[in-house]
Amino acid sequence: MVERSHLAPFLYYVQLDIDPKKGQEFLKWLSSKHIQDVVHNPGFMWARRVPLDEPAEDGWKRLMIVYGINSREEYQAYKDGEAFQKYKEECKQFEGVYRVQRFFGQVDLVL
Repeated sequence: MVERSHLAPFLYYVQLDIDPKKGQEFLKWLSSKHIQDVVHNPGFMWARRVPLDEPAEDGWKRLMIVYGINSREEYQAYKDGEAFQKYKEECKQFEGVYRVQRFFGQVDLVL
């Protein structure tokens, strides 16, 4: 059975590979500030941080952040807006410490 609090019509996934030797400050910033800031944008319903069991091929720690969003339009407004650009600027202080891939899409099946 699916909990209603986990339901969202649109999902945004951020996969991060983090240098295990240099990534502690990035992880601290990510968890204590960044994820909380992102989830307070219009349309965002919740966020989940998931440390993945399988590391990246080079041994870097891998984790996934999953955001539930009300609609594709609200995701696009976030991606095109000032907040996303601000976050890109904030992340520059951690260049070389992490790698990122982003995925997003409309939910079309819930069991």
